[in-house]
Amino acid sequence: MLSNSNSILTIIANPEWLTAIAASPTAMNVIASSSVARDIVRNSTTAMSIVNNNSMAIANLVSGLVGLNVADHADMNAVAASSAAMNAIVGSAVALSSIVKSELACRAIEANIQSHRLKVIETLNSSSLFRKESAVQLLVNKDSGYSANRNTRTAEKRGERSFTIYVPTTYYGDSTYGADLIVESLLTGKQLSTLYNKGSKTTTASGIALQGVQLIVVGKYGYVNFDVYIAT
Repeated sequence: MLSNSNSILTIIANPEWLTAIAASPTAMNVIASSSVARDIVRNSTTAMSIVNNNSMAIANLVSGLVGLNVADHADMNAVAASSAAMNAIVGSAVALSSIVKSELACRAIEANIQSHRLKVIETLNSSSLFRKESAVQLLVNKDSGYSANRNTRTAEKRGERSFTIYVPTTYYGDSTYGADLIVESLLTGKQLSTLYNKGSKTTTASGIALQGVQLIVVGKYGYVNFDVYIAT
């Protein structure tokens, strides 16, 4: 029944039923194992708003999307801890699109997705499920009254709770006063990339931020350019 398209559409129309199913490992295993059911759920804003708030449910859905045994991962932490699951996810734009719409899922995979940066970029660049904006700049420029205190920290945020993936590409830190740049997660506050001042525009190959990003500049002036991938 749960893999039948008409049944799934009926369930989606009833939030109470859908909430009960999202909380049931047995029911979610059935849905996540059916391509018909997965697609209906994934394309329903109502359904995904419920699934995205249940770690087991979103883990089952993501596992099904990348062709893994949905019963192998009890929750998103288990997905993040599985090298096979992470390798499959970073190669799947459909899975990344579903994950980036779930704060719970983003928090779970944030740390482990960092080592897959190149594959994530390759996947996003070849997909129509994400729209790319290049050279999106986060800039910190203190006023003329700046005292040249090397320990002064200033933050700039962008894209909070958005369905986005921010990839830092180039940066510049003021060499006159000295400035280091720290790319942080808005979700967890963890450092994703630390960029030391060079006095010239420099390329970086580290850092992926999900659902927004924060730039910390330690010093007077600095910026980071990002490629931003927006889930459509």
